[in-house]
Amino acid sequence: MNKEELFRVLHASNIERDKYMDSIPREFRECILFNDYVRSLHNDFNTMLDFVFQEHSYSVSWFLFDWEPGFTVSGIGEKECPIHNIDEMIDWMKKNEGF
Repeated sequence: MNKEELFRVLHASNIERDKYMDSIPREFRECILFNDYVRSLHNDFNTMLDFVFQEHSYSVSWFLFDWEPGFTVSGIGEKECPIHNIDEMIDWMKKNEGF
């Protein structure tokens, strides 16, 4: 599996996890998400992202955790570019970051 394939797998996993979390009542979600154990898993995951994706880890992490359809990115000498899906993000990363 290459980095692009792994990025796609992680994104698909996030979508499934979000669907599951959306099915849980809000008061229980907070119990699940905001605790030391989950924070430690998140830290471990970020360490793995840094190791695997190296110079691309910021862009991958941004897309996995912060991105919403239509959010924009900008490259060197490039106007802001809206990103609507993972394919557009990967294309942008290839063009601007050598992904």
